[in-house]
Amino acid sequence: MWRPPDQLRRAGDTPTSGSCPGRWRRWCTPPSQSGALSSACCTACCRQAAASCRCLQEERVAALQRRARVTFDDELPQHQAALRELWGAAFPGAPFPPGVRHEQWKQLGFQSDVPARDLSRGAGMLTLECLVWMAQERPATFHALSRKTAGVRAEWEYPFAAGGANVAFMLAELLGLRGGVGAVSASSPAGPAASPAARGFLPLLDPLLPGSGEGRSVGCVAVGGGGAACDGGGSGGDSCRQFEELFELTFRLLDQVWLERKAGYMQFPAVMSEVRERVERALASGRAASVADMEQMLLPAA
Repeated sequence: MWRPPDQLRRAGDTPTSGSCPGRWRRWCTPPSQSGALSSACCTACCRQAAASCRCLQEERVAALQRRARVTFDDELPQHQAALRELWGAAFPGAPFPPGVRHEQWKQLGFQSDVPARDLSRGAGMLTLECLVWMAQERPATFHALSRKTAGVRAEWEYPFAAGGANVAFMLAELLGLRGGVGAVSASSPAGPAASPAARGFLPLLDPLLPGSGEGRSVGCVAVGGGGAACDGGGSGGDSCRQFEELFELTFRLLDQVWLERKAGYMQFPAVMSEVRERVERALASGRAASVADMEQMLLPAA
């Protein structure tokens, strides 16, 4: 069924370029039209859709940048709630400790019995949001990584929470969400200042991702209320999960590289360096249109 260009943004049917790739072409050509008229319609249709897609990408990049700048504040109720979510996922049935301080935080991989000390550095609230998202949406992965159930483990393992903090910080830096060299601009996310990896991340923000549903876009809501929300205009209620999905994938890659190297605690920086190189190379290749594509490139046997 053909739909005019002014319906594309509402429906979420937006391509990633001004050309007419196959998955968009069926919306461009009315069955009763052909030749120059349908070609002109297709061109106008795709230009309109490409502009809508760029606008959506700008909104989502800006939202991610805002989230990456939020520092954890244990005085904020939303941040406390996210911490409670993490505790409940890690230690089901255990009462949340009064005043937050508890030795069990170290069991989860924080460096002290007060997680705020770790979360006040690096990617801050973004780390906590990603860990909570993984606990809620990928509980099997969360428990496998936090409990170190895969493979033959080292005598001195990398701490789970610290590993997550390193992954979140690395991705935020790699994607240019924190400013600096190679930073992506919210007003021009594919501009020349952005690094190849940052530009390669933009197609992952396409509204039509596997699982998001045909004909609707995906809105963004930060877990735990720590960051600003961006609404892609969809009514499906799905969260903007591309960064979290990339976080979860990268965390699994970290664990795989750790096991491949038979690494110990002192080799953690080298493992993180290899993980960053693999993720950066996959993004910069321009061959990933979704997180599922990234998974095929980074963990093909998973």
